[in-house]
Amino acid sequence: LNNLGLHDVPVKNIDIDFENQEIHIVIFLYNEDKKDYDVFKLSFQKVESIKMSECEMSFNKGFEGTDVEIYSHQTIQNGDMYETNFLFLLGFGQRDMELSFIHGNFAMQKL
Repeated sequence: LNNLGLHDVPVKNIDIDFENQEIHIVIFLYNEDKKDYDVFKLSFQKVESIKMSECEMSFNKGFEGTDVEIYSHQTIQNGDMYETNFLFLLGFGQRDMELSFIHGNFAMQKL
């Protein structure tokens, strides 16, 4: 995940599935050849813990899903588990949001 260099990457949605202990983040990655965005889903399984900073968003200020973007991320491996930390920007004039979690498997799927 660290090798992807996710910075200023638009986010379509973040799904925290408590029942199945999974987190899914759908992102748009720019494809230079197509001069357009490809859509990918980042999936994190076996999520053991989640920590999220306060998140305050105003949807009535012309909010669009693509206003949310990954500003930075870091993943550290500890045995067979990983600790991943995302910093999301939530749009102009909005606060940022930090999402940290410990998880097992990771997969990336083109949609």
